[in-house]
Amino acid sequence: MVLISVNLICQQRNCAKQYIKQRLHRKSRTCCTLSELPSTVSLLQRHTSLTKKKAKPVQAYLLNRDIAERVAEKLIEGHPEIPIIESCPGPSILTRALLNHNVKKLAALYSNKEWAPYLQELQKSVGKQRLLVTEAKPYLGTSSLDLGLATLDFFKKHITPWGSDIASKFFTISPSSSGLMHTLLDHLTKRKAIFSLGRTEIYVFTLDMYAKTLCGDQTATFGLNNPARVQKSVLFKTFFDAQVILKVPVDEFYPNLLARPWKAKGKIKQPDKDNYCLVKLVPKRHLHNIIDENDLPAFVLFVQYIMEKKNDRVIPKMEKLAPTCGLKLISEGHTMTETTGTLSVETIIQLFKDFRSRPEYTTSSIYIQLTSTDSPSQNYLHKPKSDDCE
Repeated sequence: MVLISVNLICQQRNCAKQYIKQRLHRKSRTCCTLSELPSTVSLLQRHTSLTKKKAKPVQAYLLNRDIAERVAEKLIEGHPEIPIIESCPGPSILTRALLNHNVKKLAALYSNKEWAPYLQELQKSVGKQRLLVTEAKPYLGTSSLDLGLATLDFFKKHITPWGSDIASKFFTISPSSSGLMHTLLDHLTKRKAIFSLGRTEIYVFTLDMYAKTLCGDQTATFGLNNPARVQKSVLFKTFFDAQVILKVPVDEFYPNLLARPWKAKGKIKQPDKDNYCLVKLVPKRHLHNIIDENDLPAFVLFVQYIMEKKNDRVIPKMEKLAPTCGLKLISEGHTMTETTGTLSVETIIQLFKDFRSRPEYTTSSIYIQLTSTDSPSQNYLHKPKSDDCE
């Protein structure tokens, strides 16, 4: 009886040792694979597309390992359980850094097949349950925000109601962000693509002038000269809490930007040309308390209308939408000389709510544009024509 017990104990110990050995081997193999990547010099030699300087690169890639580690820490923020979507990951520098920081679920959406082998090899090491690698159609500098079924299925267990905690995080590098801004606003107001998962945090590396727009700075660089950018800054300040959390020299991104003749008009300051800004955008949890969810498309159109020109007078502009609103606006403190360029975001929201509650709303051009069969509501956002600087 004693001999049998001793044999059982020995067998259990041997099994435990074998299990530990297998786990250690698997862990060391994964870590080794994550670190096995050609040096930056080798990548630049192999991929000539990275070395050609461009005035407006559609996509840029971060190759510095140390900076990738810092970015990974900013993204994870002590919560590796929150899934991350990485758009246009390139040769998987940040992808590997995120996995090394123990992120539980990561989707790498590539638009350039040149980088597919790096990502697919990495997926073999960590497994498909942890890393999704899929091709996505590019859209003006971002891997498709219009997520495919595979991506949504990959995250289906993490879909949460809008008022809950952050559902997922999305990262991209977008040198020229007008297209990205348009797409984010469109998808948030319709709660589709990445926002169909719930409140998705956005992390985007972009140039300084676009970062200011994303952070809702209406009077920032170029803002007064570009009505479309002012309109977007109002919308982003309404829908998101935003801040710049990191700045990285532009030379760390490939392909590098060509020096451009930035033209600032009047007293507007020059933008920061030396750094990319990492902007963190957090969709507001109680957005429905600010603007009713069903009124979001109408609010976007209202902002585009009211902020069309900074020198337009507020009361005459509003009376074109609601002819009888002038006296009420004066009683609320508005004057005949007040211009739209002086309006705060809070005032714009209040003007919209007053307009929305009036009977003239259903006969206004905004309502007609939203309900017209020739101009369906899905096209209410004007696509950007150009990212050129003023």
